[in-house]
Amino acid sequence: MLVSTAAGDSLATPKRTGQGGDLGLGGTVGDPTGVTFKVFLHRRHALESGAGFGPFHRGSGRIHLAYLFHSRPWAGDDGFVVHGYVGLGVGGAFWHKRYFGPGLPSDFRRAALFVRAPVLGIAFHMLEIPLDVFIETAYSPIVTPPASFWNVDFTLGARYWF
Repeated sequence: MLVSTAAGDSLATPKRTGQGGDLGLGGTVGDPTGVTFKVFLHRRHALESGAGFGPFHRGSGRIHLAYLFHSRPWAGDDGFVVHGYVGLGVGGAFWHKRYFGPGLPSDFRRAALFVRAPVLGIAFHMLEIPLDVFIETAYSPIVTPPASFWNVDFTLGARYWF
């Protein structure tokens, strides 16, 4: 009986710092501009996904998935805690117009894969409300034709935690 109660309590305790559960849904502005989804697997490990419009990725639609490792809290007070994080991910870009640079007329409609490495971010987890605000950047070269190695993501976002 004691074992099952302890196991139930540990499952009910959120893995992330702050109010709310381990599942976050929100929005981002920047590159990409769109929706974001994040789930904590452990107190310091999470999976993040995003989908939206990439104004600096050739003006394309895009989707990505990244594994994130969070630091211990850097700072905080009664209202929030600050964490840094790093990660690695992959994604896909889709566009329906000719991109800038060398290419063929068939480049009007295209799809390509990209790598997000490293993902670097700072997250401000609110302690009183189930919300976090984050700033994130990543080097994200397109690795399939038409390859491009100058792409960088930079986004500001917020998530509500369920």
